[in-house]
Amino acid sequence: MAGVVLLRASQALTDLSVRLRGNAGRPPALPPGPYLTLVARLPADPVAAVCRDAHAALDGVAAFVYPPHTVHLTVLSLDGLDPEEARRAVLAWAAGRPPVRVATRGVGYSRGSAYLVLDGGRALYEARRALARSLRPRRRGPAAIRDRVAVANFARFRAPLMAGAVERLRRIAVPRTDLDLGEVELVHTDKLLSDSATRALARIALPWSG
Repeated sequence: MAGVVLLRASQALTDLSVRLRGNAGRPPALPPGPYLTLVARLPADPVAAVCRDAHAALDGVAAFVYPPHTVHLTVLSLDGLDPEEARRAVLAWAAGRPPVRVATRGVGYSRGSAYLVLDGGRALYEARRALARSLRPRRRGPAAIRDRVAVANFARFRAPLMAGAVERLRRIAVPRTDLDLGEVELVHTDKLLSDSATRALARIALPWSG
């Protein structure tokens, strides 16, 4: 991935609250949304441990760390669709679909965020592709789904990381862990899936029997 540094495997994501010099608890400026999207929250185990380690690694850095229950992967952006149309499409797509399993592959960072790298294998690829195809041409964004890799942000930076913070992130250990995503949520939300800005339109267990 161009411009992305993959870090050594780490222990998973935690109750990292926020530590900012003089800006405690304030997330970085991001487009406010709301966005219509289908997400899957990652299990608390091992997310809590990764967040705990990231909290220590980013101590003193102008960074917002996600509360563990908001760490998620985006299954598919549905922005631009009528919410009721999207809800019906997601229910039809989910019927009989088995849970998706993703595997942790380490931690990565870009200029603005740190994230878990997840390998969803063929199951995630096929799930995304099937939903995207069912919504053509009404959904915004590319129709083709080309990648089975996903990311789950757990921190956002208000400024580029200095070398010391990067080195501390490198020391976070994330074991290779399989995570079963047994539920998806159709939500109106912001970029952070924050509690105050998120409204759930549907929560659907996989497989969904109707």
